[in-house]
Amino acid sequence: MVRMEAPHAAPRASLALHVLFALCSLAIAAAGIAYAWLWMFSNFQLYDDEGYFLVLVRHLLEGHRIYDDVTTAYGPAWLGYRWIVNGLCGAPLTTDGARWQSLAAWILCAALVGLLVRRATIGQGCSRWCALGAAAFAVLQLEVFSNEPGHPQDLAQLVFLGGWLSFLYLRERRPLAAAALLGAAVALQGWTKVNLGVFFALPVLFLFLSNDVRTWLRACGGLVLAAALALPWLLMRTHLSEEWGPALACVVDGGLIAAAVFGSSLPRADRRAELVRVVTGIALGSVVCVGFAMARGSTLAGIWHALVVLPSRFTTELVIGIRVPIEASWMAGAALVVALLAHFGERRVPTWLLAAAELGFGVFTLLNVAPHREWLIPFVLPWAWIVLVPRETRAVRLPLVLCAPLQALQVFPVSGSQEALGTVLLVALAGMALSDACTALLREGVLVRTRRVLAIAIAALLVLDATWVLANHAGALSEYRQTRQERIALPGVVYTRFDEATGARARFLADTLRGSFDDFLSVRGDGSLYSWTGIAPATGVIISHSWKLFDDRQQAELAETYAKAPHALLLDNKGRIPAQLRASLPFFRMLERDYHPVARIGADDLCVRRGAPTPELRSCVVLPENLLQKPGAFLDVRWPAASIEDGEVVQLQVANLAQRALFADSTVPDVRFHPRLWDGAELLFDAQRKPSVSIARLAAARALRLELPQPIPVDQASFSKLRFLARDEKRLLSLPLVIAASAP
Repeated sequence: MVRMEAPHAAPRASLALHVLFALCSLAIAAAGIAYAWLWMFSNFQLYDDEGYFLVLVRHLLEGHRIYDDVTTAYGPAWLGYRWIVNGLCGAPLTTDGARWQSLAAWILCAALVGLLVRRATIGQGCSRWCALGAAAFAVLQLEVFSNEPGHPQDLAQLVFLGGWLSFLYLRERRPLAAAALLGAAVALQGWTKVNLGVFFALPVLFLFLSNDVRTWLRACGGLVLAAALALPWLLMRTHLSEEWGPALACVVDGGLIAAAVFGSSLPRADRRAELVRVVTGIALGSVVCVGFAMARGSTLAGIWHALVVLPSRFTTELVIGIRVPIEASWMAGAALVVALLAHFGERRVPTWLLAAAELGFGVFTLLNVAPHREWLIPFVLPWAWIVLVPRETRAVRLPLVLCAPLQALQVFPVSGSQEALGTVLLVALAGMALSDACTALLREGVLVRTRRVLAIAIAALLVLDATWVLANHAGALSEYRQTRQERIALPGVVYTRFDEATGARARFLADTLRGSFDDFLSVRGDGSLYSWTGIAPATGVIISHSWKLFDDRQQAELAETYAKAPHALLLDNKGRIPAQLRASLPFFRMLERDYHPVARIGADDLCVRRGAPTPELRSCVVLPENLLQKPGAFLDVRWPAASIEDGEVVQLQVANLAQRALFADSTVPDVRFHPRLWDGAELLFDAQRKPSVSIARLAAARALRLELPQPIPVDQASFSKLRFLARDEKRLLSLPLVIAASAP
């Protein structure tokens, strides 16, 4: 008897898979958005790059000439984007506003990674599952967007991924339009950050030049490849004596050669028309970007100086090398040898071996996306060619594999966030490799039930693992926000929360500036304070990473401007600027001559003009220098002007958070270390007699004072905080101890 299956069984199973995929997609989207939102609004970095960009865009919207009057190394494409978003569309130029824009870019970039995987694996059985998993892991990879909200890297990644996606989707139907769009994307990224434009343009040009039958065009393709191979050595020419320099160059070159070897096997065709469209797209995009800058008053000389001359100085003044061991050079060589063997002996390589290699590449890459992303460049990048093994998808994937090695050069000269941004393509390639491995399990020769179980299990494991990681990270971040961070109630800061030390410092500086000063400058940057206080920058020279990058005119402009400012606060940091540089630059000579320090918080000195009245310090505990070594000192507590969430204070601490050192605590058994609060002569808080007091009562105090039982070590005092804690150890408020200098 022949056993017949019900005709509706297959559609029912297919419907179940569609429902399962839809549910997994919703779970990934919810977990990813929650994770990204929590991370974006819980991560304020003290180096405050986002403040730099807020100041820069403010200058742009006020009509200043960027590049000539306002210093920056970022291109006019990004300026035009911010002019549209913040100027024409009216998006708020605030701490929260920059974060909303970066959050949108973060989610869109992760979605584009998933779509790239889907396009390069379409027709394969587990394509959409692997694309969904890759998008989820891309959310983890791109968490670095929260380090510098508003950074041009947001736009650069969107343009890069969107340019390749539009090209791959349109190329079969409208090849000339696809090529023109790709050229425009190259121009937009290049006029956002010049180095990224070079890393994008070289693979694009090689892709079209190397596939033309004309000998001279193919020779041009060889020249482009030679330039790409020389680029990492040229960039790191002054760092070849360090272990990571030549190792990184070898890794990049090994990946490029392997990709070029596989690319040479593509069918030859006349790409001249597409090449012309690419070049046309680059040219038109460049004209639009440069035209925008010139329409805003910039000159070609100013653009050249800012985008080419200044970055070349940067690569010699500030270099933070990536961790690439010298053994990575041998790894790159081994990967290249295996690539050559696989290319020329492809038919003799067992199918299961290639599938296992792709599976290993994909799993190893995705498992190291979040915890060890610095491993991706030395140990994964040389093997990116593995996704070019299937001939039927090689033409679609080759552009991405060609781009991957040069993208890794983003880590030079400063790594950190760039380690993740330079390896985003590896996440997409890992998704493609996993899809290939799953497809290999669906081929002839394997039992039907077994192959389906294995393939679906691998894809489902990928998606479930990504969902679990995102959900757990989101939960941990949510708990962290509730227990370790707080809102600091500053203008433009509604959703963003700060860690205790950074938030206390920000509130103190913002409240003090608004109360006594018209001008401000910090030698370390602190650009967000302009947004929080409404104080306009007094000069177009924006302080950021290195004072060595300013030319003589800019150095003189800084000194002259603040020498004439009658009510300016200059935030100095002696550890930030070497003594030799302080002695040579006119600004620091002026600072030494015309200003003197009146207070200190952490490593920063608050300096005001000599002869000016002592400013009122706010949102802090004032510790006069002459009381540093005296026990039982009474210190003025300056309550924040903004409203603080009410609650009962049951514990007081005076602590150095960085070193986890307690100097006073109302809960310790030894009463000699119990701090007390007074309102004039009235005792408000004492662990023995008045063990609780409300925030409302403290805010209403006319002369709130802290009785400090024991002196704090001199080197610890300016880094300490007064903490107000509730019964559940929830922190209600943290105020910094600020050392007030004695009168000169």
